[in-house]
Amino acid sequence: MINEDIKKTIINDIYKVINKIKNCKSKSMYNVYLYELEVLYYLCNNLGIEDYPKIENYSSKSYELNDDKIMKKYMKQLLKDKKYHLEFVKNEKNIDREKSKNELNYVINNNVNMDQIIKIMLEFLKEYDIDLYNIFVKLYNENRIIINNIVYYDCTSELLSPAYTINSYGSFTPYMVIKYTDDLDDSVNIIHELGHIYDYMQIRSNKVSMQKKINCLEEVISYYLQFVYTDYLSKKKIFDDNIANLYYGYSAPYIECIGKIKEEYDLLNKNSICDSYIDEYLNYTYGIVIAYHFLERYKLDPEKTKKEIKNFVMLNGQYNMMEMLEIFDLKEEILDSKILKKYL
Repeated sequence: MINEDIKKTIINDIYKVINKIKNCKSKSMYNVYLYELEVLYYLCNNLGIEDYPKIENYSSKSYELNDDKIMKKYMKQLLKDKKYHLEFVKNEKNIDREKSKNELNYVINNNVNMDQIIKIMLEFLKEYDIDLYNIFVKLYNENRIIINNIVYYDCTSELLSPAYTINSYGSFTPYMVIKYTDDLDDSVNIIHELGHIYDYMQIRSNKVSMQKKINCLEEVISYYLQFVYTDYLSKKKIFDDNIANLYYGYSAPYIECIGKIKEEYDLLNKNSICDSYIDEYLNYTYGIVIAYHFLERYKLDPEKTKKEIKNFVMLNGQYNMMEMLEIFDLKEEILDSKILKKYL
């Protein structure tokens, strides 16, 4: 059963969004509110909440489908940057990743209870960044961190997921949904999703947020925080036996995605744009790679890197991917693969 306080919070948010839809006079904002309503309905369905308020006589056309201009512009940019992306894929395929292959089926079995996990994460966040600490505490106190043993499906991909985020463009505070497994991996999932919430809370413009989502850099801040958190656990010798698993376990989506990028480009060349998932594959591969690069910078100069990653979040979405890589001196560094070899 879902916690009644959480259910009440979700229902109240649905009423807020419905009220905005009914009083909205802007077509673009109407689509934004529809998107927000749809993700809240999806959250209710995932959590088994059936008695949520419905709204009648509205279009169910999703927000994403109304952004054809942004998507077409993005696809043109993908083809323009094809040479770089394929060189990136070629270099990554040459890395000997026997270590990470062995970690794909990693298991953490610490039997860590949630009170321990929350305490450890609060200590980390307070030491790392007080803004993130305050965001986490706000979410926790407002019943927006949902943790139980329900099997979840990501609301965008409908794939089985141990964690996901329900984001908003301003009508409500985001939600974090975590499948409780009673081990240290729960805390990694929470830190990762907190990165997505922080990202979306910095810039809530629907145009910028949509561009963030499809320029292949949406996962950077989440993986960066995940890796910095793992580094913190290692230094503090917290659950030391499983630290290697936490570093390498998330290489699974990386390895899976890196092999599919070239075939997706073949689809793009045949103008099969609507059938292409290349943005998702690049999102995870570059997300992990760039996060490792920022982790290296963090180890050398923590305070400078904290400012740098915040600047990355604020600028992401205002520039395309290649421009972002150049702004942060990552373009040639990523192709070198030296730092990635250290971790994979």
